[in-house]
Amino acid sequence: MPITNRFSTTTNGALAITGNTLGLSKISNQNRAGTIGAIGAFVTTNTALQVPTFPAGTTLNYTQNSSTAVLNIPAGSTILYAELVWGGNYLSRDQNITSVLGNPVSFTTPVSTYPITPSAVTASNQTFVSGSVTFGFYTRSADVTSLVQAAGSGSYTTGSVPGLVDPLDASNGAINSSGWTLIVAYQNGTLPARNLTIYVAGNRVSADTGSADVAVSGFLTPSGGPVSGRLFLSSTEGDADLIGDQALFGPNFSSLNALSGPNNAINNFFGSQINNAAGNLDTTGTFGTRNQSASSGTNISAGRQGWDITSIDISPYLTNSQVSAAIRLTTNGDAYMLNTVGLQININSPNIQATKSVNKSVATIGDILTYTVTIPNTGLLPANNVILTDILPNGTSFIPGTVMVDNIPQTNANPAAGISLGTINNGASRTVTFQATVVSLPNPNPISNTANITFQYTPIAGGTTFNGLATSNSAGTQVNLADINGTKSVNKLFTDIGETLTYSIALANIGNIAATNVIYTDPIPSGTTFIPGSVTVNGVTQAGANPATGISIGSIAANSTTTVSFQVFVPSIPQTNPILNSGTTTYQYIPVPNQPAVSGTDTTNIVSTQVNNATVTMTKAVDKNFADIGDILTYTVSFTGTGNTNANNVIFTDVIPTGTTFVVNSVTIDGTTQVGANPANGVNIGSIPTGTTKNVSFQVVVNTIPASNVVFNGSSASYQYTVNPSQSPVTKNISSNLVSTQINNANVTLTKSTNKQFATIGETISYTILITNSGNTAATNVQLTDSLPNGTILTPGSVTLNGVLQNVDSLVFVPIGTIPGGATFTLSFQVTVINITTQNPIINNAFASYLYTVNPSLPPTSKTANSNSVTSTIRLANLHANKSVDKTFAEVGDVLTYT
Repeated sequence: MPITNRFSTTTNGALAITGNTLGLSKISNQNRAGTIGAIGAFVTTNTALQVPTFPAGTTLNYTQNSSTAVLNIPAGSTILYAELVWGGNYLSRDQNITSVLGNPVSFTTPVSTYPITPSAVTASNQTFVSGSVTFGFYTRSADVTSLVQAAGSGSYTTGSVPGLVDPLDASNGAINSSGWTLIVAYQNGTLPARNLTIYVAGNRVSADTGSADVAVSGFLTPSGGPVSGRLFLSSTEGDADLIGDQALFGPNFSSLNALSGPNNAINNFFGSQINNAAGNLDTTGTFGTRNQSASSGTNISAGRQGWDITSIDISPYLTNSQVSAAIRLTTNGDAYMLNTVGLQININSPNIQATKSVNKSVATIGDILTYTVTIPNTGLLPANNVILTDILPNGTSFIPGTVMVDNIPQTNANPAAGISLGTINNGASRTVTFQATVVSLPNPNPISNTANITFQYTPIAGGTTFNGLATSNSAGTQVNLADINGTKSVNKLFTDIGETLTYSIALANIGNIAATNVIYTDPIPSGTTFIPGSVTVNGVTQAGANPATGISIGSIAANSTTTVSFQVFVPSIPQTNPILNSGTTTYQYIPVPNQPAVSGTDTTNIVSTQVNNATVTMTKAVDKNFADIGDILTYTVSFTGTGNTNANNVIFTDVIPTGTTFVVNSVTIDGTTQVGANPANGVNIGSIPTGTTKNVSFQVVVNTIPASNVVFNGSSASYQYTVNPSQSPVTKNISSNLVSTQINNANVTLTKSTNKQFATIGETISYTILITNSGNTAATNVQLTDSLPNGTILTPGSVTLNGVLQNVDSLVFVPIGTIPGGATFTLSFQVTVINITTQNPIINNAFASYLYTVNPSLPPTSKTANSNSVTSTIRLANLHANKSVDKTFAEVGDVLTYT
């Protein structure tokens, strides 16, 4: 198969190559670990798999094979192209896996795993005949540029690569092989201008087929001076223990030179060696330490076998102005198959090696950095249309008008947009300066800044013009900053009067050096009171500290946080509501050693707490300060709402006072009767909006004199209001003032008794009247009247009051005087029975009138009292004789009966 050009460009950059075998060497005629030049087991990154006598991480199933290699691309490079090449043997006497050669292989990048389908353009199957046996090698490849561009440097794994591990030598199991190669072209402005070319090959080489010739072209070496280049090769089934294979290179097939390298012997070039881009043994991949020795021509048991990757310096064999080259692969016995060719040749070009510097190695925020870029051209050609581009690093800002080229101001120039420098002839130089301000702490730090220079050049007059790229060294500035970022929080977004707020302040030094002399100051919010002793720093109480006068924190290390907290009390609804609060931190830091300290200030965020409160006051009144038994008392309670939110679900409760009885349906709310309501059971009076008043009234009847002579009464209520809308309402209980009514009552009762229940004319009957005042106030102007029973007369001198003879001759309005509360007077008198009346027994009772004062400011109350009635039966003995005879006429001898 002819060699296929997969990629070619001219740019500042290089090729990189990596890969690995997929098999370990075996013994003759068995799949056991040994030293012959053929694989007896596939390599796998699954170390749970193991073929007997081989190390862990081996398998006999090609679908399970896989191996890892490391791709190294310099930082700042751009991936231009990447080709994944794989192959091995597919045909022996006993086995043929042609049907699976088009299946996708597995390709794992540092990002993910992908199935890779081979390209038909580069597919190659090559057969050899050894004795009577035909065997075959194959090569497949695919463009994987986008995957490598996304992943960059790192570990890559390729697996499920078809291959044979035929155990029998007679079946050509002595040439089992399988492996993969990844070759990458990348651009990097710090490297020389080169022609980079990648080919995929399928050239077979054996003693029977002879050598394989590969012609390459499409490059141009410098017209004068030293010439430099490297040749990258990869092949299938090279053996360390079979010598005589060579790689030759020259300007043409008539002028070839045998190549050799650090790990490629001149007469045993392909010896199952995995080398890096410098041609040295690469031990970083799977089984990287199990290597055959090409230099001594010996194998180790279960060594990496059957795949070669290398890079050779071909500088001695390049000439000036060379445009093509010849590669010849030969052998005296070892059969192998070339699969990859890469050519990296330095070309005739300008040599731009930009040098960048900055005036400050250490800076802080606000400092001005002056960047200087020196751009010499030490090449053989002039650099045309030179443009310097410099994207300023994170944390800096370009200062307009500061660009100078060779000390000439470029007023409108901006390095981010590109500064045109025209042509820099070979041997000439340009110097560009510009300034930037450090505006923030950069990430990463130190600031690392490079300049990119693009240019054009024409190696051959009238020929193709190429684009060149150069990248300066990195100029670094360490930015030192202590940056205190205070974040304030409060434990309550909503609060009530009487509650405590806890403020917490996280003082984070987001800078990269320590902040010293840190002082946190926080004015106590209006409408709150600081709680002494509540200040803590990192949980430790700071006795005597007050945020209003400043809390000394000391130092806060870089990337560290100090937490300050303090508490305030909310005594009332503040004039400014919600409560707003923030604090200020002052501090110092030394950005540049041995230089004066810089001061910094930070203000925290503002935190807010809404104070919500409903305060209801109860004012109770009674319509009478003095009352009598039987009076009605009207109680009125005024509910007044203050605060800034409504009081809801207000429940009014009043225990009916002892000695009184509630008047049914007497409850009113703002004058509206509440049928069935009883304050003893609680009355829901609804809501009381802030700033309004509701009046509730009810009545009781005074039944008895209370023990204290005073009816005392107070009311209570419960209500709810919302402090935090996301939480349940707050419930409060309140009580009214106590009101009293003095109960004044004189209750005079008359209890009458007599000494005789029976009497006769002429006898004397004694009457006694107990005059009792059971009230609590004096009965005055007591007058008693007793109407004597018919048939009796008052016995003169018989009337006594409390045993004292009263000079009265009548019992009409007998003056008793004043009877104190709780006192009893005794009035006694006698009557004489003078005749018997038609009313017999005789009945006697008395009545009294009296006065007493209920309300000292009002006239006295007049009352009467009647006694019980007593009776006496009057009896009289009056004899009359009535004689009769039974015959008015009689004869002698008659008997007369007298009655």
